[in-house]
Amino acid sequence: MSSPERHRYSAIEGEHWWYRGRRKVYLSHLRAAIGGVPVGRALDLGGGDTMGLAPFARDVVGLDLDGAERARARAGGARVAGKALALPFADRAFDLVTAFDVLERVEDEEQALAEVRRVLRPGGLAMLSVPAYDWLHAHQEGDVRRYTRARIRRALEAADFTVERTTHANVVLFPLIAPTVLAFELLQRLRVVPTSSRHTNLSVPTPPWLAALLYRAFTSELSLSGRFDLPFGHSIVALARRPIPARTKRVKRRAQLRVRALASEPAAPLPSATEAVSSAPRPSDAPLPERGASRADEPVVQDESSRA
Repeated sequence: MSSPERHRYSAIEGEHWWYRGRRKVYLSHLRAAIGGVPVGRALDLGGGDTMGLAPFARDVVGLDLDGAERARARAGGARVAGKALALPFADRAFDLVTAFDVLERVEDEEQALAEVRRVLRPGGLAMLSVPAYDWLHAHQEGDVRRYTRARIRRALEAADFTVERTTHANVVLFPLIAPTVLAFELLQRLRVVPTSSRHTNLSVPTPPWLAALLYRAFTSELSLSGRFDLPFGHSIVALARRPIPARTKRVKRRAQLRVRALASEPAAPLPSATEAVSSAPRPSDAPLPERGASRADEPVVQDESSRA
């Protein structure tokens, strides 16, 4: 996608029902993956959902892929301009990396995933979304790749990620979206609709009432996606982690076992008041004289002067 195209899409990201629904669904998957405790640092490749990541990380950085000018113009979190194939960050700099509709557009998929892994800390989470099904490829997409769940899993595992989940998204609207996309592609081939990248299915004006209805339909899948992975849909969401080295796992496991052993040891019972008094040390271990004993029973020490 060229820079002018990205500008056009970025102008509608905040209000269009598609982007609003996508954001809510994707972030619900992220919330389930990391729980209620925010991570340290997060990186959003593409920079379109930096504000949405604020509840999930204490520090959020957005990487804008179309230049420093747009990076300065957009708000929400720190902004850095860069390339997906050479991320301008140190190794192990982030606990979370998101890439929503980014991977399919980079020239070198393998290098892009290697860069994501490099900037993730061991145990860090990567969350990606990609478009599904080659037969839904539209004219204006150009060289964009489309995926299946098996293909994105293979790509992540080849990059040495541990895949936790792959699921389809935008399921409820898929029976409507698929024929709409195919019909739009046919109209472009017949020259009824211009083939310019300015004209896409997202650029078609949508009445407010219809946009609200489509948004509700998009987000209604949340009641299903939290229970199991969805087998079909317009997009695919993948969650994977950078593995923790085996030696680090062993050290952590031993520390956990020690903590559990200490916690399971019974505490020594405290002595009662009577036992405490009876066990108190005496001033001397010598026996006390019996009652009624006379001083005559005591040994007599004679004075040397009386012997004379």
